Amino acid sequence: MNLLIIPSWYPSKGNPGNGIFFREQAVALSKAGYRVTVIDVSFHGRTDTFNPNNFKFTYLNDEGVHTYTLKIPSFYILSRMSKVYVAIYKSLLFRAIKKVFRKGEKFDVIHAHSFYPAGYCAGILAQKYNIPLVVTEHSSAVLNYDLSANAKKQLAFTIENCHEFICVSEALKNSIQSQITLNKDLRVIPNMYAPIFNYNETISDSKEFIFLSVGNLIESKRHLFTIHCFEKAFEGNKNVKLQIAGNGPLYHSIKMELEN
Repeated sequence: MNLLIIPSWYPSKGNPGNGIFFREQAVALSKAGYRVTVIDVSFHGRTDTFNPNNFKFTYLNDEGVHTYTLKIPSFYILSRMSKVYVAIYKSLLFRAIKKVFRKGEKFDVIHAHSFYPAGYCAGILAQKYNIPLVVTEHSSAVLNYDLSANAKKQLAFTIENCHEFICVSEALKNSIQSQITLNKDLRVIPNMYAPIFNYNETISDSKEFIFLSVGNLIESKRHLFTIHCFEKAFEGNKNVKLQIAGNGPLYHSIKMELEN
């Protein structure tokens, strides 16, 4: 099977943690035997303003994933101008897909990550080329009911024009269903897996119990909140420990919090 992945955001030289899960999933699918292609036309942020590959169509074999990139700087304002943002993203995506098709690539399925802007634009692309589309929604903006009227229309269009729309949590699914009227069922598939154990306070005092939190060390992951909740829940119990794995701009502040 030839799979095309279209991400709304993706790792770059200046921001290697951005959309890292999308990349890791693509690599895993490639290792599982699928032919995986990524077309990344997401906008470069501040750290990549002077990236030498800006405005260039580039190719990289990334651990078996055929990765095509056509990106421009966001110029700090595009993300605030949603209609312009989507229009430029769509233009870049269609330019890139035409170049990829000229290389002889063919796709059985398109998988877009997040409706804004990849899923919405992939819906138009899938209609044009008659390719089945799956969209997975991850966005906190959807979960937190932070959508404009126009964004809700784009979300509804995306859902109605894809074969499967996946939410990474029940809460996200419920949020979507409460914001827009749908004629389609939504599927829930968590990013990793549901909890497979429960902490039991009767566990032997002689045994050590470790909670492991893995993720980008950024504000939205709320690691400091996790630490404070852990301290409150297990104060005085030296056999229960919290370990955090990851990297990012909050590395030093989280490390200091853990050491205090």
